[in-house]
Amino acid sequence: MIIHSAPIIHEGKAVGLRGIMIDITERKRAEEALKESEGKFKTLAEQSPSMIFINKKGRVVYANKKCEELMGYTREEFYSPDFDFLCLIAPESIKKVKSSFARHEKDAEVEPYEYSLITKEGKRIEAIINNTLIIYEKEKAILGTVTDITERKRAEEELKKSEERYRSLVEDINDGYFIIQDGKFVYINQAFADLSGYTKEEMQ
Repeated sequence: MIIHSAPIIHEGKAVGLRGIMIDITERKRAEEALKESEGKFKTLAEQSPSMIFINKKGRVVYANKKCEELMGYTREEFYSPDFDFLCLIAPESIKKVKSSFARHEKDAEVEPYEYSLITKEGKRIEAIINNTLIIYEKEKAILGTVTDITERKRAEEELKKSEERYRSLVEDINDGYFIIQDGKFVYINQAFADLSGYTKEEMQ
């Protein structure tokens, strides 16, 4: 309960007291539920293997432990009014990030997308970001989850290079070479095409 009271004055003397009693049970219950919810969120966020942040009006107002570990900034640095979160973004990804924020400003959701980050030490991190609009401290904000895919991208690049080297090798040999998958030619080198008398396009 909240009680507001004031004296009743008559001919310059206090002759009584009047008051208003307000039931705030529901408000207190809602505040406790919100506090409990925020506590659960922070517990989960701190244990997450992904970077999790909250950005409100262009400022980082929450960053989990993984953000500190991977990006090299302390939370105090993240939360500073002078901190420009765009310094975390690789130059070629800034336009994409600004476009995403512009869409969120219009209350539009944005599909997850890949982008590149730059740590405090200048190291590049390839990542996928998933943003969600939320209400934080009674104002619109962005909840972001960032997954580091640097190793996956590196592995994909190495596989691509390996496939290119292998293809270059079999293209240069004089023996016919082909790959069949599900009963169909999926790869034919030029020597095999020449020996068969068909073009690659005709066989694939």
